[in-house]
Amino acid sequence: MGISLSKDDKSSSSSKKKGSRLPSRLKTDDNPIRATALKALKEKQQQQKKNRQHHHVTLPTSPITPVPVHRPLKPNYSNASTPSSSRSSNHTNPSSAQSGSSFQDMSLEERLQALNLLPGGAKLPTVERTSYGHFDNGDEQEYNRQLRLHYVLKQVMSGNVQVEFDEPPSMILDCACGAGFWSLDMGQAYPESHVVALDLALPEDAHLREDNTKMGLAADGTPNVTYMHGDILALPLPFGDNTFDFVYQREMGTVIPNKHWPSLISEFYRILKSGGTIQLVEYPLEFPSCGPLSEVVNSWVQTESVKHGLDVNFIDSFEGYLDDAGFEEIQTQVYEFPVGEWPKNDRDRQQGFLQKDITRLLLKQMKPLLGKALEMSSDQYDQFSAAVMNEFEEKHGTTLWKVLTARKTT
Repeated sequence: MGISLSKDDKSSSSSKKKGSRLPSRLKTDDNPIRATALKALKEKQQQQKKNRQHHHVTLPTSPITPVPVHRPLKPNYSNASTPSSSRSSNHTNPSSAQSGSSFQDMSLEERLQALNLLPGGAKLPTVERTSYGHFDNGDEQEYNRQLRLHYVLKQVMSGNVQVEFDEPPSMILDCACGAGFWSLDMGQAYPESHVVALDLALPEDAHLREDNTKMGLAADGTPNVTYMHGDILALPLPFGDNTFDFVYQREMGTVIPNKHWPSLISEFYRILKSGGTIQLVEYPLEFPSCGPLSEVVNSWVQTESVKHGLDVNFIDSFEGYLDDAGFEEIQTQVYEFPVGEWPKNDRDRQQGFLQKDITRLLLKQMKPLLGKALEMSSDQYDQFSAAVMNEFEEKHGTTLWKVLTARKTT
């Protein structure tokens, strides 16, 4: 990758094997963040060497076998084509469209009618998008990260839903569904419900039904799940008023600019039926603050967040947004996750192992941007990333997730 090094860095490394040692001089005047990172990394390496000389005991690093989980069929995601803008203005009420037939038996056209779509259907992006937080659902590493994250959250939170239903929801929306694990799980857990998975990218897979269109897709394996093209930053959402009984969204903090959250949450209120519930699952954007190396990462995260109109503590404003939109029964649940295998409890160690793997993948995905900002070579960044992970392990790092639930009562 194209890394810019100073003359001194180039000359001092020309006689050494690539990535074998840190540069002899730091560009402290040009890039103080890089200087801090390399200095902290060097100190960490020296301390580790000293620990080995004194036979200090460190935590074991052998992997723990995760709890066996069911892995859904992997969709092959690609960018969807532009949806048609000539949809009829006559849209059917969801309850009438379902009478006499289940969603499993409905054609895709009947499903889309049941969604009470607004005239014109889904819209293409009309506002700025954040390159910092783009998720490539078709990338193998990102797919695996979302898979691990889904089952960590499901285990820690004892399920996919943190609200109580008086009766099974008829219409469920997974907004910005990503790789779709939550949608598939909900489709299996509520076979009589219609689960709509909305995202910019739609799956293309051999198991999809033959009547699929550019507007929506339905899978044979979970026939009550419909994938639909849509952009959460292009409001209004393509659904009529009072369409859904339950709206779910998670991990959108790096995608949605801070100024768009109030209007999006108000839009959720509009498309929910009276008595419907919402569940938002998010985490602060910063990494665990465990020492100088993680502070370097968080300093960069803070800078990038401001650059892209994000707020690292965005979720702290959610209760106010929900209240302003008209929601009631607003509740916040906080879950603390270990990052690493340091917990003594077997269950926590398993969760910590998975969360460590998720965090490592995040650091790897940040490599093109963070590595460039720190002006590190590929090998130097890998050393830096490994040292950050070791810091989380030694300092017992944890990360917080917040779950906000609320109800539309009128």
